[in-house]
Amino acid sequence: MRNLKAFIFIGSLLISVCLFLRQHYVATLIKGECMAPMLHNNDWGLIKKIERPDQVRVGDVVLAWDPLNYLVLKRVHKKGYWDDDYYFYLLGDNPSLSDDSRTWGWINGWRIRGILVYPKGDQ
Repeated sequence: MRNLKAFIFIGSLLISVCLFLRQHYVATLIKGECMAPMLHNNDWGLIKKIERPDQVRVGDVVLAWDPLNYLVLKRVHKKGYWDDDYYFYLLGDNPSLSDDSRTWGWINGWRIRGILVYPKGDQ
């Protein structure tokens, strides 16, 4: 009976941790070389979901919807605030292979889904 209680407790704890992680984090598979040398094709990244665009800082690597509604991983190069909203200028670390704000221009803050936390996006 004691082992059953321990098993139920550990199982409940693991489920709680998994639910917490799923609510606040998402794993993503990197496709392409636009963030090389930090990230390469088929690398994995852990993204912390954000609730508000004011949580994003210049230098962060973010997961965002581009203007064609593809999810992309780019570095925040500039951050602006006008018309009561945040806007971001996103660049890939590998400019020759990156489709980014040099093509699209600034993107609205609601397009930012999260911030890369692993591997750490600092250069």
